[in-house]
Amino acid sequence: MLAGAARPLAVAMTGIVGLSIGSFLNVVIYRMPRGLSLAHPRSHCPSCKARLGALDNVPVLSWLILRGRCRSCSARISARYPIVELITALCFVATVLALGALAPLASLGILEAIAIAAAAIELDDLAVPRGLGFASGGAVASLLLVTVAEGGIGRLGWALAGALAMPLVLAGSSALAAKLRCRTLPASWTAGIVVTGLAFGAGWLWPPGGIIFAGSAALVTLVGIGCSSSRRARRPNHGALVRSHPMVVCSGVGLVLILAGARLGGA
Repeated sequence: MLAGAARPLAVAMTGIVGLSIGSFLNVVIYRMPRGLSLAHPRSHCPSCKARLGALDNVPVLSWLILRGRCRSCSARISARYPIVELITALCFVATVLALGALAPLASLGILEAIAIAAAAIELDDLAVPRGLGFASGGAVASLLLVTVAEGGIGRLGWALAGALAMPLVLAGSSALAAKLRCRTLPASWTAGIVVTGLAFGAGWLWPPGGIIFAGSAALVTLVGIGCSSSRRARRPNHGALVRSHPMVVCSGVGLVLILAGARLGGA
């Protein structure tokens, strides 16, 4: 457990790391689904192609100082960049505050970062790339190692229950969506791995967390299919987000359950 001066120091460091990870996620969100290198070329303005210096890449702060515009050509820079950075930092800080321990923070942070990236990519109407699926699998594997090292084997049963429930939900939703010709979870096998990883993390933190997440994913599926059917029947449709971007909704639910589970279940 973190106590005394170690707690605020850990929170501050976690916030800084979260902002940095959020900045990297912006690169992942734009480049990875388009098949571009994450390392080359260096960060640049998408309008004038001018390279961004170190002072232009400070998370959140640079965007605020430049008032959301490129220093070279004054083209607008999307507000999504600082939003992703802030959400990532807030999730990391909330997790470390709720847990009070550092051992599982990296594994859970990776799952949170993947959820944020997957949601943003789907909002761009792009497929969740395979790299995020591999990263999700790595995060689950590292959480298993933490479990063994910390002697918390009892957590694995609930974590696996949530993770095993998700394939059943995904298989059922795929079959129903194919029959009705609707779009729902999983949009791809990678999206399925990502949500399964979230279910594992939620169940690891809090016994019913994974099952609740699987049930929520099933509900998202049913609502999305219902909205798609009402659209074809030309009835009023109030579930456009659920219908068009189920991964966004599931990522949001997964983040909430992980944060709630960190508080309720601890580590």
